[in-house]
Amino acid sequence: MKNPFGKKKRRGDKKAEREHEEKEVARKVEKSAAEIEAEKEAKKFAREEKKFLKLHAEKRKKWERLIAPVVLILSLIASYFIWIRSHS
Repeated sequence: MKNPFGKKKRRGDKKAEREHEEKEVARKVEKSAAEIEAEKEAKKFAREEKKFLKLHAEKRKKWERLIAPVVLILSLIASYFIWIRSHS
């Protein structure tokens, strides 16, 4: 293989080129490993977020189930007192 100046490449040049290609391949593999690690972290974060949202929804529903009867009882008591005052 000739270089742009028309001279043949030396063995050292071929070796250097081969090492450069190997470094490129190693860099690509390292990059893909980093990308895989980032994807794993993203999935883990998504699972934790989903778990948190589910737990938060369950707590909210539990609180609503507690508050609904209390509000109903208080509104009935208030209505009763208003009815008693209007008829006395």
